[in-house]
Amino acid sequence: MGDLGSVFVVGGCGLLGHHIVKYLVERGDATKVTVFDVSTKFNRIEDSMLEYVTGSITSRDDAFFLTNGDPWSFWDFLRTVSGLIGKPLADKDIWTIPLGLVAFFTIIFEWVTWVATLGGQPSITTNMLKYTAQVRTSNIFKARE
Repeated sequence: MGDLGSVFVVGGCGLLGHHIVKYLVERGDATKVTVFDVSTKFNRIEDSMLEYVTGSITSRDDAFFLTNGDPWSFWDFLRTVSGLIGKPLADKDIWTIPLGLVAFFTIIFEWVTWVATLGGQPSITTNMLKYTAQVRTSNIFKARE
């Protein structure tokens, strides 16, 4: 019991976060759970191990990401969370589409949309694709400053 120590759940009063908090309380895997959400009025669970903190991750004053200091890739973080809630993702369940192939079809989609709408912009562009294809990691270096 309490193998995870202190756990910090961002969005812990939302749909997915509420279930993660409920799971942690029921299993007793954490010694303390801090729930961070924009509104902590709803989906609350009354338990002595829970602490509710109201804030926004989009606010520069409130935003932080707690880890042991090692950088985490975005997708590794999501896979870890999925495993913790009992829905582990096997490698065979994850599809990886080569970026060049996606870029090729995105360019075709841009041109077809541009021609069909007489100069309109599609909902997905190559610039958006470049942004989403960037490797992102989260760490606590800014929070330590």
